[in-house]
Amino acid sequence: MEKNSKAQTNVSGIAVALALLSSVAWVIPIVGIPISIMGLVLGDRSYSTNRGRSLIAILLCVFTLLLAVFNAYIGFRNTQLG
Repeated sequence: MEKNSKAQTNVSGIAVALALLSSVAWVIPIVGIPISIMGLVLGDRSYSTNRGRSLIAILLCVFTLLLAVFNAYIGFRNTQLG
């Protein structure tokens, strides 16, 4: 069981790293949206073993995902208006 717990800790660390990366990448939605989704999935997968890191990753990824989607919408709307 120790090996599985260590692997889940590594997954939560990767989720936090992706969340931090997505906090910059949301400016370019085609990059920010997939990074936020990957961090969200990894944070959810590791939530049962490391709640602190996983919760930080989940919250930051949700926030940056919303920012990236809003940025994509604004960009699309501006190209349509001319």
